[in-house]
Amino acid sequence: MIKKAFIDRLWFLFLLMIVLSVQVAAAQSYTAIHVIGDIYLPAKDVMLKRGDRIEESEQLEFRSADAKAAMLSSTRGRYVIQPGGTDNADAGNLSFVLSSVITPARGQMSTRAGGINNKLDFEKKLGEQPVAWLGDELSYEVSPTAYPINDNQFFYANYQYQGESINKRLLAENNTLLLLKSQFFAVDGQPIDPSSVSQMVLYYYDMAEETATEITDMKLVPVSDEALTALQEAVADLPEENRIAALTEYVNSLYGMVSAEQVQKALAAIK
Repeated sequence: MIKKAFIDRLWFLFLLMIVLSVQVAAAQSYTAIHVIGDIYLPAKDVMLKRGDRIEESEQLEFRSADAKAAMLSSTRGRYVIQPGGTDNADAGNLSFVLSSVITPARGQMSTRAGGINNKLDFEKKLGEQPVAWLGDELSYEVSPTAYPINDNQFFYANYQYQGESINKRLLAENNTLLLLKSQFFAVDGQPIDPSSVSQMVLYYYDMAEETATEITDMKLVPVSDEALTALQEAVADLPEENRIAALTEYVNSLYGMVSAEQVQKALAAIK
């Protein structure tokens, strides 16, 4: 009987060790590698910053409208955190458990390749999903049959800035529509903060007919060179052949649609 009791005890301890090891393995932690806006950690009484490690059971408070972060798990890979619907939030504020707001970094890959032949193409490329605007220039080849561009027929954008309605005639070259960040986000020749701009809409104007046709909302999300450089540094520990893919995933998830080619072009312009 004593021998059986001893064996039973050993068996119980063995099972307990298995359960504890599974629980430890299941408890995931993530390291912040890039933080946008203000994310507060109540348990630590600090704002989340690069290098901070947090457990998936930890509480977060999103204290700014743009708050989100790129995270890295040593066992699971690349993730992002951003607030979801208020159904998961504590009453009265945007407070979430990390595990409820963390998702794999994938994002919506760019579909901007190819020319624009009609209004629907514009809507798909500029209005359906946020578009990450890297570097200074965005360009789109436009069908000269559908939308001829000349001195009398051209595109312009309208947006709201500090309570004013701002119109911006857009540049074009050989029926390629050009959006220059330095020109787009400027008023009276002075640069303005892109985050202060809202309600961007694209129009096509025909001077002879004196008609302005609304084409689509413009969901453009400017990404600064500093933000792109910070994300590049965050993936620097990865093998070189994986860095652009990882960086593209993070930009897609945090800002909007972009292609690996656009990421490479923007990085080359920064150097």
